[in-house]
Amino acid sequence: MASTLFFPDVSPTNQASRSMNHSPSSSTGLNGSTHNPWNKKYILTLDGGGVRGLSSLLVIQHLMVLCNSFEQSQDELVRSNFHPLPFQQGQGSITNSRKSRSAQFLPVHYFDYIAGTSTGGLSAIMLRENIFGQPRKLSMRGPIPWNREKYDHRKLEQSIKDVVKRRDWKEDQIADSMYPSNKDRCWTIVLAVRENNSANAPYLFRTYEHVKSELNYSEELNPGPPLHIPIWQVARATTAAPTYFKPFQLLNERFVDGGYGHNNPTSRTFAEVEQVHGKGTVAITLSIGTGRPTKVQPIARQNSGLISHYRQMIKYTATTTTDSEHTHEYVKALTADRCTYERFNVDGGLGDIDLGEWRVHGNENMTLKRIREQTHVYLNQSEVRRRMEQVAKMLVRNRQERSRTEKWDVVATGHRFHCPRCCNEETIFTREEDFKTHLCEAHEFSSASGESFDELRLKKAIRDGRILHAD
Repeated sequence: MASTLFFPDVSPTNQASRSMNHSPSSSTGLNGSTHNPWNKKYILTLDGGGVRGLSSLLVIQHLMVLCNSFEQSQDELVRSNFHPLPFQQGQGSITNSRKSRSAQFLPVHYFDYIAGTSTGGLSAIMLRENIFGQPRKLSMRGPIPWNREKYDHRKLEQSIKDVVKRRDWKEDQIADSMYPSNKDRCWTIVLAVRENNSANAPYLFRTYEHVKSELNYSEELNPGPPLHIPIWQVARATTAAPTYFKPFQLLNERFVDGGYGHNNPTSRTFAEVEQVHGKGTVAITLSIGTGRPTKVQPIARQNSGLISHYRQMIKYTATTTTDSEHTHEYVKALTADRCTYERFNVDGGLGDIDLGEWRVHGNENMTLKRIREQTHVYLNQSEVRRRMEQVAKMLVRNRQERSRTEKWDVVATGHRFHCPRCCNEETIFTREEDFKTHLCEAHEFSSASGESFDELRLKKAIRDGRILHAD
């Protein structure tokens, strides 16, 4: 029997609810206010951690439910994650009085950047039983080291492709579903490690272009346009955990799990955002861990052959959790007077769980049960709840301010419009109404309502000009 998923009480406290203040004068864009809610960037980062990635997903889920509680407490008319735009049929979610009001808004509606290492963002893939449930028989975690990877990388690759396929891609388009995405929406960073002879160097897979700075930042990582490669290859590169999955070969380079020395991507992400937008442009940095260990394990020195392989396994397991906490302390000091910084990381020894642990007793997965229960206990701690409410208030306040601007159309729906009848291919319309007006004025379409021939032609032109969010 599957373990029950526990959720803490997420109703906003009276004090938190009263402190929410969303006056129209604080918004910008069409009303002429001087404050632009898009100028400050909101960052979400996710640690790696193998099966423990479930904990970070539960923390995010809890935060989103809390955000939606605040959204509803401020505006009872909020019925979909397109609000205040009308609901877009076939996309997003909608609620009514008979349905739960949770899970309307998603992280992409609140954050400008989402960055992850290893299973940070890939937990749903990594947790599939057909990956972790059947380790190779000769890959033992005991005292006998076997010089081969524990899990079959081909199952991981297929699982990633299955997820892409479920996102409405046709079978023959899976290989062509590329990682770069709509530059007007939430930007994604996936951190991996590029192997070379001298040292393992961090590498950022971006969904956007990073123009090389004239200031020659020493920490500027692989600037330039995003690699036009399939999504599954990016996912495969960042999840190639040493001794767990085979390293991934891409463009004559070998990539291994980003958690190998960079398990917490927060410092790299914060530096990246300031390089792109300038110093002082970050409003909040939210870091989600995959569990703190009870003790720090010693890191073995490298040797050759089978002993090296076994000690590399120990080193990887030890460094992923300790590296995350060291990075946390560094970022905490770095951001002290620059932006709001919060990190949520379940305690109680959750970080001691092995990356690939998968203990099953009867019909119940004991590993997942432990992760769920410890995360539930953590989220119910009064101080954790207080801090998370403060974060939720900031996110909701900024989203509501942004929703009053024209750019929200693109963020909420993911749609942009390009007129195929015009020679100027650079002209992009971010609002359907503006595109419709253009068609009527520049190309003599009729805007008469009804199902007339002209109206049908206009609807078809709008459909043909729509650039979907995956483009």
